[in-house]
Amino acid sequence: MTPFYAFLASIGFAVLFNVPHNRLFYAGLAGGIGGAAYGIAQYLGCSETIALLYASIFLSLASEIMARIIRCPSTMFLISALIPFVPGGGAYYTVLSIIEKNNDMALHYGLNTISQAGAIVLGCVVVTGAFSMMRSFEMHSHKG
Repeated sequence: MTPFYAFLASIGFAVLFNVPHNRLFYAGLAGGIGGAAYGIAQYLGCSETIALLYASIFLSLASEIMARIIRCPSTMFLISALIPFVPGGGAYYTVLSIIEKNNDMALHYGLNTISQAGAIVLGCVVVTGAFSMMRSFEMHSHKG
């Protein structure tokens, strides 16, 4: 996915989720950053799963940083930017293979889809957890 298409798709999902109009660009920017990371990782020869991991890490970072700057929830950008990367095609082919009783292909597509979805979740959890820990340390250091 090119950064431009990820940018546009993220804006589309942000509109769908009623993100305020003055925040749409930022939602698109997070998706574009994820698309750029994905494209660079694939250009460097990474597998699709690893490319999705990098994309989710970078778009999560962008979402968290923009949320701090603009003072709004990071999920406003994160959800809109992540959806274009969800492996819907893999899930479709998994179910199709199950219906066609092609168990080997169903297993192949299913495992790929689960690993790609897991990579997306892992990237988001690591970044969001790190920012949450930093916020917690800041709060505790200001109390004492």
